[in-house]
Amino acid sequence: MEDNNNKPMSVMEFADTMIGLGLAAVLIILCIQVFAPFIGIMLWAVVLAMTLYPAHQAPQDKFSLTGAFSQDTRLMAFPL
Repeated sequence: MEDNNNKPMSVMEFADTMIGLGLAAVLIILCIQVFAPFIGIMLWAVVLAMTLYPAHQAPQDKFSLTGAFSQDTRLMAFPL
């Protein structure tokens, strides 16, 4: 059996591939720069979500509530 997938790339195919990779790299760098000021806030959000999940799960399990109803009940019971 002959494998036709091992033929070398043409210069245009190589250029197209490199342009695509370059644009993807630029997009990734820009996204990192946009979200960089919020890294600390996002880390705290993850810590709080992991810490408070059991407090959300307890009334849900105890009273057989749906997720949205449990959330609403907790927010009414404990105003910020």
